Amino acid sequence: MINAESYYLRNPDIVAVGTAKHYLFINGDGLVLELHTQHPAHWSYLMQTLMVPTRGDALRRQLTDSLASDTVDLTPLCEQGILLEASTATELETRREHVFTNNRGYYFKRGEPQCKHLVVALTGSIIAGLMAPVILSLCYAGFHSQIDLILTQAALHFTASDFFEFYGIRTWVDAFDRRDGVHVPHIALGAYTPVGGAMA
Repeated sequence: MINAESYYLRNPDIVAVGTAKHYLFINGDGLVLELHTQHPAHWSYLMQTLMVPTRGDALRRQLTDSLASDTVDLTPLCEQGILLEASTATELETRREHVFTNNRGYYFKRGEPQCKHLVVALTGSIIAGLMAPVILSLCYAGFHSQIDLILTQAALHFTASDFFEFYGIRTWVDAFDRRDGVHVPHIALGAYTPVGGAMA
């Protein structure tokens, strides 16, 4: 049962993956809770909402409106720790901040650059779809001065170059793409010199 006066947050330690007819919740031990649904887009919207502490009465309204076509019972999500509950929003915000700065998947605490130029290649594996937190963590933590991300055509089945470009990460999907002074990426990136920097 959702308590109208409590606050709820999607557990940031757990990965949520939507498919055509399912929603999967995967914890750090690899255990999976499978939720069958005809409306995965509704659940995606709910998961986006729950990225910030959400009061129970607002959550109830959403379940009544956008998720009314599904039989919704969030009790299993609460029981398995997928949905966190607290009496104040601050408690959940503190929990989320801890996850973002002190876990293996996300690390958003700023530090000194450790390298001039980092080149990351994603190939055709389901892991490519799970690499966004790692790459964003590197960027937000300031690990490098310059990053280039190479995506093979097979990797594009699991992730999208537009997602990374949105965060200002330069991506390459064509081995012969020419831009930013780079003429043959698969050769030039290995010897790329950032503006004002030394060769990586």
